Amino acid sequence: MDEAVEALAAVRGPDAFLHNVMIRGFADAGLPAGALAAYRGMLEDGARPDRFTFPVVVKCCARLGGLDEGRAAHGMVIKLGLEHDVYTCNSLVAFYAKLGLVEDAERVFDGMPVRDIVTWNIMVDGYVSNGLGSLALACFQEMHDALEVQHDSVGIIAALAACCLEFSSMQGKEIHGYVIRHGLEQDIKVGTSLLDMYCKCGEVAYARSVFATMPLRTVVTWNCMIGGYALNERPDEAFDCFMQMRAEGLQ
Repeated sequence: MDEAVEALAAVRGPDAFLHNVMIRGFADAGLPAGALAAYRGMLEDGARPDRFTFPVVVKCCARLGGLDEGRAAHGMVIKLGLEHDVYTCNSLVAFYAKLGLVEDAERVFDGMPVRDIVTWNIMVDGYVSNGLGSLALACFQEMHDALEVQHDSVGIIAALAACCLEFSSMQGKEIHGYVIRHGLEQDIKVGTSLLDMYCKCGEVAYARSVFATMPLRTVVTWNCMIGGYALNERPDEAFDCFMQMRAEGLQ
């Protein structure tokens, strides 16, 4: 990145595109503080941030827990008339949810004239990450009613995590039915999430059934099943599952 910084410094009056390249470069390199410094440099140069700037900047603020800088970026979004851009707003919803400011996330979410499937998934996951399982499931249902497209694996996984929070195997079974009807049961992450949900809700027989029909199992899947047996006080089955895992050559 040092060479990139030097190259940008040699450009007279770099435009927003070049600044955005620099900001994203720092972010992609795992240097969120550098990305925010590049953003401040963009403002100092008088370049106008755009819809490609703020999603990266706000994400970096979230990674650093930078509430003040994130709020300042939000203010700039409004000043520049970008508060209706779905990609920018998605990043703001995720930012506030990650910092535990659920009401702020809801305000951005409620003010969006257009929401895509990513928006809804972020809001559902935001509720889950803040321990609000019932709100997450209500949002998931509202999402189902509002969108004409089917849920994707990201939303399904978040909703199943909400079922775990609420110990609601009934709603988990409804989601499982949706998964089967829409051919999502082959997704290993969805399958593992179903397994985890049934185990945490005490439905070991259902968990075992999901596990037995999974076309592919990772170490995470096996660990989930072993842990599920242990959680439900079935140590013999947990040990048998562990031995089967070893017999299949998994470490």
